[in-house]
Amino acid sequence: MSLIVQKFGGTSVSNIDRIRKVALIIKQEIDNGNMSVVVVSAMSGVTNNLVSLAKQLGAFEGDEEYDAIVSSGEQITAGLVAQSLKELGIRSRSFTAWQLPIVTDDSFGKANIKSINTYALKEYVKNGGVPVITGFQGVCDGARVTTFGRGGSDMTAVAISAALGAEICDIYTDVSGVFTADPMIVPNAKIINSIDYTDMLEMSYSGAKVLQSRAVEYAINNDVIMRVKSSFINGEGSIIGHFETKSVVGLALSDNLERISVFFDNEDHFNKIVEFFNENMIKFDISVKTDSYMTIFVNKDELHNITESLQYSGLVRKIEYLTRMNNEPQLSKITIIGHKTPELVEQVELTLQSVNIKARNISQFRTKVIVWVESCCDKIALNAIHNFCIINGND
Repeated sequence: MSLIVQKFGGTSVSNIDRIRKVALIIKQEIDNGNMSVVVVSAMSGVTNNLVSLAKQLGAFEGDEEYDAIVSSGEQITAGLVAQSLKELGIRSRSFTAWQLPIVTDDSFGKANIKSINTYALKEYVKNGGVPVITGFQGVCDGARVTTFGRGGSDMTAVAISAALGAEICDIYTDVSGVFTADPMIVPNAKIINSIDYTDMLEMSYSGAKVLQSRAVEYAINNDVIMRVKSSFINGEGSIIGHFETKSVVGLALSDNLERISVFFDNEDHFNKIVEFFNENMIKFDISVKTDSYMTIFVNKDELHNITESLQYSGLVRKIEYLTRMNNEPQLSKITIIGHKTPELVEQVELTLQSVNIKARNISQFRTKVIVWVESCCDKIALNAIHNFCIINGND
């Protein structure tokens, strides 16, 4: 008998019919003789609606009330899934994060887990029950609800898996596994049967939306084996663990970017700004760095929080929004992850030229190549590079 953590994302629990389907998937594990602990996201669209409501009243990520507002959707899902399991004759109940509790620091919007009390979960499972836990959230020492950022239910599932010593953490979504590129953009993308932790982390960090990058990092640090599966169709899915990388694994597109210049007084302030980004897990790419300013790309969704926090810190003299101010073309980032040859950069340039696209910049690193193109043609560029690296196998 194995203990398995099953996490179901928003599309998997988008309505009552889908929730009943999820209950049957959980029942299948029970019928196979396994023990299941379930983690759920809010129903599809609910969190976006809550975010919109919060922003209309001036609350943004990092505010205490913002976390209180946007975390409420998971409680509804947890109750509905538990009730659906009861319909099938399975003993079940919902658990909110504070009821366990999952204790975090007070970094609202991007909280870090400090501890998880597993006593209630272990007792409930031992007595034949299936606990259904609200994902995405914890509680800090001040008894305030905290959240783990977008995709944070993945973090909850991995952390629960580590705390319970689960055999595997199954992440159920609306795709069949991890693909070589986003199948909604690249029709001939291939499913990856097994992928190394570090490659998955790079893909998530670079824009692949299948798993939260923080959750993958937590899995690496705690040796949690993950598996991405579909809740819509049967399939083996993709295993994330320790695997050798011998070729280009996949490509990720990041297209929701804003280019800004941050001005500072000295090198010490620059180092503190970079430290601030790292401590707050803000993804950024430096395109220009001088003694007095740096030009960076950041996610548009985080722009308000980034600029507000930097201005409050006293580390910057001013911030310029270059894309808006100079009417520059929007740029997108394509990341090629995995093994590469010295000739790959030149080959990618030639591939783009064959579809009449000029790379704005190409940078080569140890485990990846980053290609910048204008956003108006980023999907064409992604398909062309994918065909070259994956379909034709020219890595």
